[in-house]
Amino acid sequence: MKKLIIYFLGIVLIGFCVSSCTPEVIESVDQSKLPQVSGMKAEISVLGKVVTFHSEIDGCVSVWTVSSSVLKKNGVYTGNDLQVKFKDAGTYSVEIKAYNRNGLSDGSIIKEFVLQ
Repeated sequence: MKKLIIYFLGIVLIGFCVSSCTPEVIESVDQSKLPQVSGMKAEISVLGKVVTFHSEIDGCVSVWTVSSSVLKKNGVYTGNDLQVKFKDAGTYSVEIKAYNRNGLSDGSIIKEFVLQ
């Protein structure tokens, strides 16, 4: 009897798993609606080893790619208001792009900041 109950529960569980796997409806991507960085306001402020990245662009998220000779690899951060703590002093370059549901902007803004 126990085997029959376990078998029945297994069939029910498999049924739930199969019925929950329905495809999601994905809206089509419109290349003409890629974000433009021309209207983006991007600011970088440094306080000690903490760098604050601030950007303003409607309906988009900013993508910050930080590079420097002291970094082993580029750091990529996303957000319109974020703080990142760096441990090494030096001059850093950051490329700022915008991202929305249609993709990543073609253009970018390049800025530099210095950590003492």
